[in-house]
Amino acid sequence: MSQRRIVRASELAEYGFCKRSWWFSNVRGERSQNTHQLKRGTHAHEQHAWQIVFGHWFGVLGYAVVILAFLWLVLRLVF
Repeated sequence: MSQRRIVRASELAEYGFCKRSWWFSNVRGERSQNTHQLKRGTHAHEQHAWQIVFGHWFGVLGYAVVILAFLWLVLRLVF
């Protein structure tokens, strides 16, 4: 039985960006030597992901406030 290798989206992106870089890391098994820059990039992506999550929830909260204000206004006018 043969083992199937999973190809990740990041590998496809790396191959599309630089075939040589993909070859070095996946065929020859060599790792990048600029680990500091890679860690900074990972940290920046994590921060951006949190900004997206908070932005989404602040948007939801904004809609909820508008709906509650509208309901309060309607109830105030009716009663």
